[in-house]
Amino acid sequence: MGFDAQFKARGRTGLCSGHVYANPEMVREFFSNIGDVNSENGCFFTTMRKVKLRFSIESICELLKMPRVFDAQWPFDTSITPPRSEVIRELTDGLITHIDDIPSGIMSPHYHMLNKIVCSLIEPNDHSHGVNFPRACLLYAIGRGYSIDLASKIWWQIYVYATRAPGTAGLPFQSLLTRFMLGKDVPELDNEIPFTPKGAISSKTARLSKAQVTFLANAKPPKFIPTPEYPPLEAIFAPLHPPPGYNPPWNVNVHAPACDTPCLAPMTMEAPAPPMVALAPPPHPPPEWMESLQRHFDKVHLKLDEFATHFEAFDTQLLKIDDYNAQFPGSFSRLRNDMTYLATQINGMAAQLKRLEAHLELDYSSPADDMEADDEDESDA
Repeated sequence: MGFDAQFKARGRTGLCSGHVYANPEMVREFFSNIGDVNSENGCFFTTMRKVKLRFSIESICELLKMPRVFDAQWPFDTSITPPRSEVIRELTDGLITHIDDIPSGIMSPHYHMLNKIVCSLIEPNDHSHGVNFPRACLLYAIGRGYSIDLASKIWWQIYVYATRAPGTAGLPFQSLLTRFMLGKDVPELDNEIPFTPKGAISSKTARLSKAQVTFLANAKPPKFIPTPEYPPLEAIFAPLHPPPGYNPPWNVNVHAPACDTPCLAPMTMEAPAPPMVALAPPPHPPPEWMESLQRHFDKVHLKLDEFATHFEAFDTQLLKIDDYNAQFPGSFSRLRNDMTYLATQINGMAAQLKRLEAHLELDYSSPADDMEADDEDESDA
């Protein structure tokens, strides 16, 4: 089922419409005045320009014209959580099954476009270039048609940002919150400049990816999206893949494919074990290959021996340098003691010179001083 039909069936078309503009000042005031939070019922109160507002999950459902889902299948229960390999296989259209973070470039066009929608309208704080496993599970659930309470998820995103705001991310859901406040008759100030948010899917992307957006019956993929060609499955890997009619137990809402012999409970039936494939013994390599490999290994051993010799010589030089450096602390200590001794001797000699100068001044005064003293006596007389 394509996104267009799936969103209409689930009542999620309000997510993709009505986003006209956003008022950052009003949204910033909205987050600053949040209080009286009831996380169990999914609601909190905020004050906007002397207007007290109650923002709840039902407010999001009413604003987006989206039904509230109480028996949601996502987040997955531990008993029906699909394995990581199944999620990655679904998102990459069978290209790979084991990888840590999924680059958006290797996902199928279907999930690549869905990832842009999720990052733009459902999880605006996440970037769309890489997909971690929690978001991969969300994409898997939406793509496989699981029932999801998106209104509750959006409310929790706003609640988490209000209680633990990151330092680098912008204000989330600005257009949605602006529409909510304007619908509650919150006045806008004259000096506030609204702006039109840039969505993750522009008109150019929608035009070039028309087959992925509108899901026309006879639409052909664009030329810039290559059609993947998978190699045929080898017989020795057949036990790793389920049979064509196998329906995994976590697809509780997906009907079994139509067949000639319908079954009453396809979800409870155990999948038949795939037939065992007898593995043929591997052929022995030609003798000339073994001789060539032996010659290469001999060359590698010679290079390793040369490297070990150079490394030992380098280690010896390092030991000599360490011994030479170990002598520096003792030399510096002796030099410090010598300098202290010289300073003491110089200070003693300076004191002796001062005493000698004083003694010479007392014993050997100059004749000019005596004549000045006689003149002073005569003047007094």
